[in-house]
Amino acid sequence: CRRHGAQFSVVMGRNSAINRAINAIDDAAWTPVKYPGAVRDPDTGEWISDAEVAEISYTAFAATTDRFTARLVVRRVKDARFRDA
Repeated sequence: CRRHGAQFSVVMGRNSAINRAINAIDDAAWTPVKYPGAVRDPDTGEWISDAEVAEISYTAFAATTDRFTARLVVRRVKDARFRDA
């Protein structure tokens, strides 16, 4: 597919390599998601949202000859069980 210029997306389960990549994302890289109906904080102008996304480069199948590097887009949501999440 890739040799012929095809573009695609893949949903991946989490594993230790993915978790390390996600944990390495800098706090400044996260962007709030602007959901329909979301509102802006009148004091800061920031979107009030429980979700954020970040994008990093990630090499899948790194230990094989089939390895390739692509964008890893990650979405995180605050955990409602914790007040300061």
